[in-house]
Amino acid sequence: MKAILHDDAEQFRKFQQLGRMYMQDEISGRTYLVRYIKLLGESGLDILPDVIEAIPNQQKQEELLQLAVSDLCIFL
Repeated sequence: MKAILHDDAEQFRKFQQLGRMYMQDEISGRTYLVRYIKLLGESGLDILPDVIEAIPNQQKQEELLQLAVSDLCIFL
């Protein structure tokens, strides 16, 4: 993750904050993905399956997986 963010501590903090907001239902899954792509760019799509898998809540994992497949046409 830090390599994709070029060891930018501020960008990494934003990534962590984004995850917390999603886990606490402050933002939707769709909003999470839009902000995730805006933050990480296309290179973030390469690690999206790993990011989704790291989410401790299975329901949240499934939501993002469905959105990634349907909205982003990503085949994970």
